[in-house]
Amino acid sequence: MYSVSRWKCAVVSPILDILEMVSVAQRVATWVNTLSALS
Repeated sequence: MYSVSRWKCAVVSPILDILEMVSVAQRVATWVNTLSALS
């Protein structure tokens, strides 16, 4: 059980980090598109 939870942490944490970075990147891209549309 302990090893399974450690494995889950090792796999899930990086995936969540990547998803978070992707959503931030999408937000930044939307913001940049909005700015370039305004200018």
